[in-house]
Amino acid sequence: MTKTDAIVWPKRFDTLGILSNDSPIGMLTHDSQYVFSYDSDSLISCSLTMPVQNRSFNQGHLHPAFEMNLPEGFLRRYISQRLLRHTKVNDMLFLALQGDRGIGHLSYKSEMDFGQAQPMAFQDLLTTPMGEGLFEYLLDRYGLTHTLSGMQPKLLVDTDRSTMAYPNCIVKTGDTDFPDLPVNEFVCMQLARHVGIDVPDHHLSDDRNLFVIDRFDLADGRKLAFEDFCSLMGKQGQDRYDSSYESAAKVLTLYGALPADIRKYFERVVFCVCIGNGDAHLKNFGLLYDPLEKQPRPRLAPAYDLTCTLYYDHLDKDLALKLNQEKRFPNKTTLVQFGTKLGIRQPALIFEEIHQKVTEGLGTIDVLQDYPDLYKIISDQLSITGVESATGLKTRPDKRRKFPK
Repeated sequence: MTKTDAIVWPKRFDTLGILSNDSPIGMLTHDSQYVFSYDSDSLISCSLTMPVQNRSFNQGHLHPAFEMNLPEGFLRRYISQRLLRHTKVNDMLFLALQGDRGIGHLSYKSEMDFGQAQPMAFQDLLTTPMGEGLFEYLLDRYGLTHTLSGMQPKLLVDTDRSTMAYPNCIVKTGDTDFPDLPVNEFVCMQLARHVGIDVPDHHLSDDRNLFVIDRFDLADGRKLAFEDFCSLMGKQGQDRYDSSYESAAKVLTLYGALPADIRKYFERVVFCVCIGNGDAHLKNFGLLYDPLEKQPRPRLAPAYDLTCTLYYDHLDKDLALKLNQEKRFPNKTTLVQFGTKLGIRQPALIFEEIHQKVTEGLGTIDVLQDYPDLYKIISDQLSITGVESATGLKTRPDKRRKFPK
């Protein structure tokens, strides 16, 4: 009998207490509708989109603020297969499993105590070969102790580096459809750091089969609030590609982000184009803020989920969102025009600095020497992106680069 079999599961989860860190703020119920109501004495909002009020929030589908961290793809299938014969597998179950371990300040309290896996030695994550079934071991150990959004195989893991009672890093791996994905993401995150983009600490395992990244929502013994742009725009996760980079930028102004964050947003869009990242959708941008502040001042969260999607032939070669009313990868001229629309000062200079730093950064990442195709694809993308339109000054792309010896 497994631990899962030993648990007395309810037929379904239809009521969950909602907390901000350890403070109760309201109740979520599900029957014919999803209904969220704040406690009468609550002072903390669960979301920038759901201010404290006496009237309940009723919807036919789960509120985006709660739906944001639901598992997708690999992890959702794993949990569903494990629990299908024990209880009703639905969004309320996934929230109950998330408990207090999800990304952001919200916690979900049910009648169940799912326990918490013991921390793992951080160095073991980086040095244990995948041939010994490390990710499968992690999946069995942590797979039912939280939920995490995203399609690829990934888990929240508590390591011995943590001084807090929450899993402190995310562990990702690849699969047959996306070979070399941990290396791909590591390279792109290293390039982002070289450019000066704010990214969490991250690591590549010795066998290059795991990508490990620190959480960025933990501070001073508690969790900060985090909301992705998809949630802030009132969209469900399945609609993450249904927007434009111009519309996404309005999230920053709508919720009072500083002008510096609008510039950072522009820089990230430029960077994603330069590395050939066609998956920078609404869930890959987010705001971070202190939920205890009476008037929170959100800031752009650190960058995450950066990859070169052009590396995979079976994916389309377009952007995730529209830019200038189309999804074709833009060149310098279009990106500079985009920056001008955002009110960015000297967008052409910003583009040139990012383009140059990515070019320089390619020669500083040692692991790329074993992945010449990835190097070439990013290098070629830089050449294409650096071209200006016929009305511009520069019309000839850079010469094709060879991988440094």
